[in-house]
Amino acid sequence: AVVSTQSGHYGRDMRELEKSKHAKDALAVTLQQEETRKKEAEAHMKQYELSITQEETNKIRVIEEERRNTLKEQQRYNQQNEQYKDRLTRKRHDDQLEQNRMNNEEILRRQEESVKKQELMRRETVEYQEKLRHENEMKRVAAEVKAKGKMERENHDLIKEKIKLEQKRKKYRLRLCVDTTA
Repeated sequence: AVVSTQSGHYGRDMRELEKSKHAKDALAVTLQQEETRKKEAEAHMKQYELSITQEETNKIRVIEEERRNTLKEQQRYNQQNEQYKDRLTRKRHDDQLEQNRMNNEEILRRQEESVKKQELMRRETVEYQEKLRHENEMKRVAAEVKAKGKMERENHDLIKEKIKLEQKRKKYRLRLCVDTTA
């Protein structure tokens, strides 16, 4: 007897099997086949659950990998950002140093100009004082010459008289010398 598993013939097949001498064997085979199908179904179910678990594991792995990549990218971005900030800070510092240097040079240049102006003013003052002294000296000399000239004009007669007296003395001495030598 052939065991049929179709639904319409199932009842009839079962009755025929019960009458058959191999009924126990057929029942055992059927039960064994049912158990095999059940195990295969369980295996398929376990395979399906395993594939779902693997899929979830793969999803978790992909998510974790993406998270790690995102974290690496964020770290790289943060590092680049810090490097940029550092370069910017250094540039600002260098610019500030350069500005300070330029300011100091400008202050020094102005101080040097101020010293030069003061030196020039001192020199001009000394030259002006020298000029005033020279002018005063010339005025004094001119005044002395003028006064002397005026005095000489006023004393012209006295000087003439003095010269005549001086000449008379010289003549007298000359005669005395001549007379004593002779």
